[in-house]
Amino acid sequence: MYNDEIITIKDKENSKKNKKNIIIFAIIILLLIVLSFIFINMQSTDNSYIILDNFKAIQYLDNHFEYVENDDYFKSNYKVFYQNDYIGSYFIDKVDSFTGETFFTNPNSENRFLFDKPLLALSSNLEFIEYENGTFTNADFEIFYNISSKDYIVELSDITHTSKVTLDFDNDGEFETFYAVTYERTKDLDDDEEMHLFNYSLLYYVKNNYTYLIKESEPYYEGESIVFPNYRIRAIIDVNNDNVYEVIVTNMKYDNPIYEIYELKNDNYEMTFTTTIGGSYE
Repeated sequence: MYNDEIITIKDKENSKKNKKNIIIFAIIILLLIVLSFIFINMQSTDNSYIILDNFKAIQYLDNHFEYVENDDYFKSNYKVFYQNDYIGSYFIDKVDSFTGETFFTNPNSENRFLFDKPLLALSSNLEFIEYENGTFTNADFEIFYNISSKDYIVELSDITHTSKVTLDFDNDGEFETFYAVTYERTKDLDDDEEMHLFNYSLLYYVKNNYTYLIKESEPYYEGESIVFPNYRIRAIIDVNNDNVYEVIVTNMKYDNPIYEIYELKNDNYEMTFTTTIGGSYE
């Protein structure tokens, strides 16, 4: 009887200790969650940043895109995308001073991540707009033919690459379509004077059945090298959270991408930033 009472008392004491340990463990977990949340908010900024491949970080400040001139962008939390697929939320760990490659990390991992290109990283206050690349039909080619200045491109089969995105780009409740179309000649050219016939790329925007020409490009010389344009829609974002979308376009310079950012101004899109001339285009 006496031994039974001792065992019962010990069981009660052990039970109290277990409950106390559980409570302490729960408090520790709660504190870690709170501290992690505080850490993320302390590190984050309200500034708007974009990272494209190995190019220098871009900021959107005072309604203007420009290259970042300090390390403040290291404090932001980033949404990282590869070929428009969302990878996750990360902070910048470091940027290689030689290659320009950006290494990412997050509070829940001790690992350092280097993501494949094409890389797009947006600070968490910027919105990435999901879209699909539509089928380029004969009706789309008719629009292209009417806006193009090249009468030698006469058939849909002449077109080698197209980007066609239909969204409500300007928040007017109606759909518009943004096009990037490229033609490449399949035959060799012997005469350098005919080099301009080899390749042609066009950006245009259709709203309310009216076609706005944004930009058309032919091959051109840069020093002793030839640049062949090849426009493609890389991403669509909303930097102001106003449901009016900005478009990031890639062009090809030799084998390396050029990035251009287009903003909607007076019913048509204008290039306001390019990585080819060191930043702002305005």
